[in-house]
Amino acid sequence: MIGISAGTAVGHKVQADRPATPLSALNQPGLAYPAEPLPEEEVPEPLSAAEDRRVKSDGDLRKLLLAKPKGARTFAPWGAVGGWLDTAAHARDFESPGGAFAELTEQDLRRVAVVGWMQGEHKETNIRLVQFRSGQRAMDSAHAQQGYLINTQRVDDDGAPVKGSGNGHYYL
Repeated sequence: MIGISAGTAVGHKVQADRPATPLSALNQPGLAYPAEPLPEEEVPEPLSAAEDRRVKSDGDLRKLLLAKPKGARTFAPWGAVGGWLDTAAHARDFESPGGAFAELTEQDLRRVAVVGWMQGEHKETNIRLVQFRSGQRAMDSAHAQQGYLINTQRVDDDGAPVKGSGNGHYYL
């Protein structure tokens, strides 16, 4: 024990007596961006809305939801704030909310847009548009949800394709 303490003290003294070593410069030569902006004639045209995939994914998802029918009363699902649900509120409606929360978090859930209305006394309609950050994880989640809905017979059919969505389906 004395040897370890003595060795530590001697090592500390040796390091303290040495002159400080200057740190290397933090700049990097040859960075990828240009040193000066491009001339105006060389600046590329911005992508059109049809070409820019982020216009669809970064826009307001609530605009993609169905509008409330005439005569229906607005009904905000539990936890909805301004047409949005956070992960915990969305997971609350699963059979195992804690497990669903963990799974949705692992799958990179980005946001959930929601709209709801009531028609008559007991006919409640909720529509949720769920967006994930990663394409593959979104596909994995969609396949898991489709399997769950079909295997538990919570839907009457295999769903119907959503026109223009690529591979989207809706279920009644």
